[in-house]
Formats: sequence, structure tokens, C-alpha cells
Amino acid sequence: MAAAIALVCAVSYYFASAELESTTNRELSITVAKEAVQLNGWLETKKAFGESTSNVLTSLNGDMSLLKTQKVLGTITSDKEILDMAFALQDKYVACYYAGDITGKLDPTTRAWFNNARDLDKAFFTAPYIDVNTKAYIVSIGVPVKANGKFIGVSCLDLSLDVLSEQVKGMNYHGDGAGIITEADGNILATAQFGEPTKNFKEIDGLGNHFDEMVSKGNGYFEVE
Repeated sequence: MAAAIALVCAVSYYFASAELESTTNRELSITVAKEAVQLNGWLETKKAFGESTSNVLTSLNGDMSLLKTQKVLGTITSDKEILDMAFALQDKYVACYYAGDITGKLDPTTRAWFNNARDLDKAFFTAPYIDVNTKAYIVSIGVPVKANGKFIGVSCLDLSLDVLSEQVKGMNYHGDGAGIITEADGNILATAQFGEPTKNFKEIDGLGNHFDEMVSKGNGYFEVE
């Protein structure tokens, strides 16, 4: 009888443990998926903002007397997460809403946001970088501007990534754990505990060697001590 009770307890424990692990995995996956949806939504909203500004500039149909005015970039004042908006032409003219005319101080034709938006003919997100002027960690979005259907320049908005630092603080599992937001190559954008921004997830002891595995699977989990 004692052996039978022990067997029943062992079987019950096994099934309870398996169900708990399965439930935990599902909840973790849902938590991460929710955060991903919020982040993607944030990025899509900013991209739409850049595309809207580009449409306004395109509607001017090459009228430089209007294109080279501050007010055409003034729409950014409604979004405090946008650090600045610029408009650049192929002749290297560049002006920003806040910084003003910076032609000669920056060559747009050497910048990823300009060249990729032109070549891809659509909105382009740069990799995050440290802005030389503000020293802030930012990402830029370039959107092509046209006149009579032909490319003439690019509108560019700079986004502060400080908002990700706030988002990552709320990433946890029932109040436990710490979130990390990275790029596809492992560069850390925001972290609540492990590593630091601008460093790479792969450098984190015990976690980094699983990064490629996570990316290849798309989602899932692993255990570490």
C-alpha cells in the first residue's frame, strides 16, 4: 500500500510539474509577445509620422521657396519623442526644424538614412547610434521626398530611445525578472538589469551564448543557472 501511495504521489507530482512548466512557458511567451507588439506599434507610429511629413513635402512639388522653410517641418512639435526633423536635398542642402540650416556642416549623401531611403524608395530605419550633437542614443527614420514623381530628397526624423528604457522597466513575469530589448544582431537597446545599452547581448555571461539560438527559433525559452 505504501508503495502504491508513493507511486501515485510520484505520478501526480510529475504531471503537476509538467503542467506548471507548460503554463509558465505559455505565460512567459505571452508576456514577451505583448511587449513586442507594443514596441512594433511604437515604431510603426513613428514611421507613419515620417511618411506623413514626406507626403506634405512631396505635395509642394519641388517648390523650393516653400520646401526650404522651417514651417514645413513643424509637425514634429506635436510629438515630444522626436528630437528633430530634417529635410535634405541631393545638392547637400540640409535644414532642421530646431537646428536650422546646417548645410555644409553635414553631408546627407554620406548618411544611411538618406542613401537607403533613396535607394529603397521607402521609409528606412537606421541602426541606433549616439548622436554627435546631443550625445543621446537615437534612431533615425529617412523617407524619400519627390517632385513630379522623381526623387529630390529625404525627410529624416530622429527618435530618442529613452522611451525604451522606460518600457523595459515594466517587462517582468509576475513582478520578477528583468527585460532586455536588443537589435537582431544582439546590440542592446535597453535593459533593466543585464548588460548595458550599446553593448551586445552575446557578451553577457551565461545568456549570450543562447542569442543565436533564440533568433533562429523566433521565440522560446532556455534555462541557465
